[in-house]
Amino acid sequence: MTYQESSEKLAAYRRQIRELHEKMRAVQSTIEPEPVKDYVFRRIEGTVSLSELFGDKDTLFVIHNMGASCPYCTLWADGFNGVYEHLRSRASFVVASPDAPQKQQMFAQGRGWRFPMISVEGTGFARTWVTGRTTGPCPASPSSNARETGSSAWPTHPSRPATTSARCGISWT
Repeated sequence: MTYQESSEKLAAYRRQIRELHEKMRAVQSTIEPEPVKDYVFRRIEGTVSLSELFGDKDTLFVIHNMGASCPYCTLWADGFNGVYEHLRSRASFVVASPDAPQKQQMFAQGRGWRFPMISVEGTGFARTWVTGRTTGPCPASPSSNARETGSSAWPTHPSRPATTSARCGISWT
């Protein structure tokens, strides 16, 4: 296959991918939000619920981190340290990992992290929040969550641009 032929074939595949993304966004925009269980997490200061993590903000960014044993998660968290002050001026922000709070504190101090952390160990939160399933691998990824009313939290799809208001309709109660 020539370079020109392969370029044309790749361009056709990219168009197909773009069309599929458009179809996916159209379906996602029709999903109705559903209440999310108000999980309780451990942190070095004691326990905190998902609804409390919002504080006085309408938006909560939860960065799902696989813990101190994952060098890639550490790299991501290092990067958030630089934008944390900007993010928290507009939204609540927390890094969630399965590590115990004491381990999180030691690791965060060693890396100079300034952001709050919660332990999701034993809660099922990371598996259902990130993947929407209860079995299989649970990759680390960010989620942005918008609070609609009172202490109810509503999930948004982690890959959705921040300017889009459609929400993922998976129930985690």
